[in-house]
Amino acid sequence: MTDIPRILIVDDDRIIVKTLKFALLKHDYIIDSCHSGMDAIELVKKNEYDLVLLDVVMPVINGYETCKKIHEIIEELPIILITANTEDKSLKEGFDVGAIDYVRKPLNLVELQARVKNILRIRAAEKEKEDIYIKLRKEVKLAARIQENMLPKWVYLDDKLIFSSHYVPSGDVGGDLFDWIKLDSRRYVAYVADISGHGVQAALLMTAIRNILKMFVENMRNDIHIPTLLNQLNQRLSNELFETNYMTIILGVIDTETRQFEFLNAGHPPILEYNTVLKKTYIYDQKGSVPLGWDTGIKYTDEDVETLQLRDDSVILLYTDGLNEAIDEDGNEFGIEGLRRIIESEINIDSCIAFPFRLKDYMSKMKFNIKEDDFTLFCFQLQDSTSIISDGVIKKKVLFKVRSMLKDVGNTASTCEKKVLEWTRDRRLASEVELIIDEFLNNIIIHGYNYKHDAIIVVEFSFIKGKLLIKFWDKGIEWVPSSITYSRENPYSFDDDVYMEGGKGIHLVLSMVNYFSRIRFENINETVMEIDIEK
Repeated sequence: MTDIPRILIVDDDRIIVKTLKFALLKHDYIIDSCHSGMDAIELVKKNEYDLVLLDVVMPVINGYETCKKIHEIIEELPIILITANTEDKSLKEGFDVGAIDYVRKPLNLVELQARVKNILRIRAAEKEKEDIYIKLRKEVKLAARIQENMLPKWVYLDDKLIFSSHYVPSGDVGGDLFDWIKLDSRRYVAYVADISGHGVQAALLMTAIRNILKMFVENMRNDIHIPTLLNQLNQRLSNELFETNYMTIILGVIDTETRQFEFLNAGHPPILEYNTVLKKTYIYDQKGSVPLGWDTGIKYTDEDVETLQLRDDSVILLYTDGLNEAIDEDGNEFGIEGLRRIIESEINIDSCIAFPFRLKDYMSKMKFNIKEDDFTLFCFQLQDSTSIISDGVIKKKVLFKVRSMLKDVGNTASTCEKKVLEWTRDRRLASEVELIIDEFLNNIIIHGYNYKHDAIIVVEFSFIKGKLLIKFWDKGIEWVPSSITYSRENPYSFDDDVYMEGGKGIHLVLSMVNYFSRIRFENINETVMEIDIEK
């Protein structure tokens, strides 16, 4: 639409069209005209108009039908009907199909000009508001991308620790904040926080607080004292950033050598620990204090600090109240106890990697409203390549974080081949595993991520007596739409079209495994393969 208003005149009477053009051209409008409803519809498809003057009585299709069809193309386009019939029923029919006004025949040109001018003025004001809204939406979208890039990636691995997270703001941006900061080879600061309020204001505060907190951590990197850190942060936020806002937070230090997590809870929902072997959940809410920003005189002390002993088979959950305060269709709150029950009885979890996505997926399926507030689930667990599980069987495990680049695939596949050879002394099996890893990672990169180079794939490769298990987690497209099982007894009982969309090599992979499953939770794909190596 140009700055000069553009008007379309539609009337089968050519004299009336000329009269209307004469009356309007003196106002420097751009005028188009036609003599049938069908021509008007075609012109509306091709051009942008600010107003349509439309005769009611026309051959083929009348003005009412034309008005209706025009609004199917552009719903908000103003239309003034030109009619000789002023009966209430006729006028009502015009308004019912979307006309904004009408003028009577014979035409009063002064009245027509006034009505046109008024509608165009309103239209211009609406367009200005729409332009402002579009500009704001673009800025908010940009802010959302910046916020997303500031937060940690969905998974982090090193040789001692795993972090996994899932964050969904209630709008484009939100006020939840979480992060981990590596202090040295064995210590990490980890925290999750929730700033009061929503939208752009909360997001801007989140950005500022993240940077301030990181600066405070860096200043005391060698000797982190949690109460002192939060006292400094409380003073800074209360004096400089918070007016009516406040922030709940859990912040702690993970020590992989002492296997402890020391933390302070300032008004935040409690930490949960889930034991993946015992299938039990433990709630840590014995200590804590008030949120930051409530009282500038508050002093956090060592008495507020709690210590959690970390176990190999436990996942630690940090989250915001958008999770536990979610409401289902009957108005029931999810709650901490609901969270505990669901984790223990409904979700099969043996690793923190997919935990946030499995839980969010379950809540969505159970119709919990998770859009009223920001949703954050941030969890971690110790990582050990060799561990003893409760029945005394040795389980060996290796985790890889693979960038979606083809050059990384070969190194991962080769390492897995060497591990199989080390664990089983079976060269044929080692070669098969190398081929499986290579083919499937290539498939995810090419067809799931479409060569997106900043994406991540996690591979878990484990050996339990008699079985090799290979798991893949990726956030690519859902190229397999549902759960799939596979057995060698019926190796080709699948839909060729589905797998061809997934790329070549899938048939080859399926022929070498005893079990194959690919399921999507929220926006993450989890693939499980099993190879029976018992003689």
